[in-house]
Amino acid sequence: RASECILGRESASHLAFGVGPHTCIGLHLARLGLVVSISELLQRTGGFSLDNTDSAKRKPNGDARGFLHLPLQFNL
Repeated sequence: RASECILGRESASHLAFGVGPHTCIGLHLARLGLVVSISELLQRTGGFSLDNTDSAKRKPNGDARGFLHLPLQFNL
Protein backbone atom coordinates (compact mmCIF):
# COMPACT_ATOMS: atom_id res chain seq x y z
CA ARG A 1 0.00 0.00 0.00
CA ALA A 2 2.99 2.32 0.29
CA SER A 3 2.89 2.97 -3.45
CA GLU A 4 -0.83 3.91 -3.50
CA CYS A 5 -2.24 7.42 -3.38
CA ILE A 6 -5.69 7.33 -1.78
CA LEU A 7 -7.30 10.73 -2.36
CA GLY A 8 -10.58 9.96 -0.60
CA ARG A 9 -9.10 8.74 2.68
CA GLU A 10 -10.14 10.34 5.94
CA SER A 11 -7.61 12.75 7.34
CA ALA A 12 -5.78 12.00 10.56
CA SER A 13 -6.60 14.14 13.59
CA HIS A 14 -2.93 14.79 14.37
CA LEU A 15 -0.33 17.18 13.06
CA ALA A 16 3.18 15.87 12.65
CA PHE A 17 6.29 16.36 10.57
CA GLY A 18 6.80 12.64 10.05
CA VAL A 19 10.05 10.68 10.27
CA GLY A 20 12.38 8.85 7.92
CA PRO A 21 11.38 8.92 4.25
CA HIS A 22 8.08 10.62 5.20
CA THR A 23 9.69 13.66 6.82
CA CYS A 24 8.01 16.91 5.84
CA ILE A 25 10.15 18.95 3.45
CA GLY A 26 9.12 22.16 5.24
CA LEU A 27 9.97 20.89 8.73
CA HIS A 28 12.86 23.28 9.40
CA LEU A 29 11.08 26.30 7.94
CA ALA A 30 7.97 25.60 10.05
CA ARG A 31 10.03 25.24 13.24
CA LEU A 32 11.96 28.44 12.48
CA GLY A 33 8.64 30.23 11.91
CA LEU A 34 7.44 29.12 15.34
CA VAL A 35 10.64 30.27 17.04
CA VAL A 36 10.50 33.70 15.36
CA SER A 37 6.77 34.12 16.09
CA ILE A 38 7.06 33.21 19.77
CA SER A 39 10.17 35.39 20.20
CA GLU A 40 8.38 38.40 18.69
CA LEU A 41 5.27 37.75 20.78
CA LEU A 42 7.32 37.67 23.99
CA GLN A 43 9.26 40.83 23.03
CA ARG A 44 6.08 42.77 22.27
CA THR A 45 3.95 41.62 25.19
CA GLY A 46 6.41 41.27 28.06
CA GLY A 47 5.60 37.61 28.61
CA PHE A 48 2.62 35.63 29.79
CA SER A 49 1.40 33.56 32.71
CA LEU A 50 -1.11 30.79 33.21
CA ASP A 51 -4.62 32.16 33.73
CA ASN A 52 -5.85 30.45 36.91
CA THR A 53 -9.50 31.37 36.32
CA ASP A 54 -9.91 28.39 33.98
CA SER A 55 -8.37 24.94 34.01
CA ALA A 56 -5.92 23.65 31.41
CA LYS A 57 -6.98 20.51 29.54
CA ARG A 58 -4.31 18.09 28.33
CA LYS A 59 -4.60 15.93 25.23
CA PRO A 60 -5.92 12.47 26.11
CA ASN A 61 -3.19 10.74 24.08
CA GLY A 62 -0.17 9.95 26.26
CA ASP A 63 2.22 9.79 23.28
CA ALA A 64 1.56 13.31 21.98
CA ARG A 65 2.25 15.95 24.59
CA GLY A 66 0.19 19.10 24.46
CA PHE A 67 -2.98 20.83 25.48
CA LEU A 68 -6.48 21.02 24.11
CA HIS A 69 -7.10 24.16 26.16
CA LEU A 70 -4.46 26.33 27.82
CA PRO A 71 -5.68 29.70 29.11
CA LEU A 72 -2.93 32.34 29.17
CA GLN A 73 -2.81 35.90 30.42
CA PHE A 74 -0.47 38.26 28.58
CA ASN A 75 1.51 40.85 30.56
CA LEU A 76 0.92 44.06 28.62
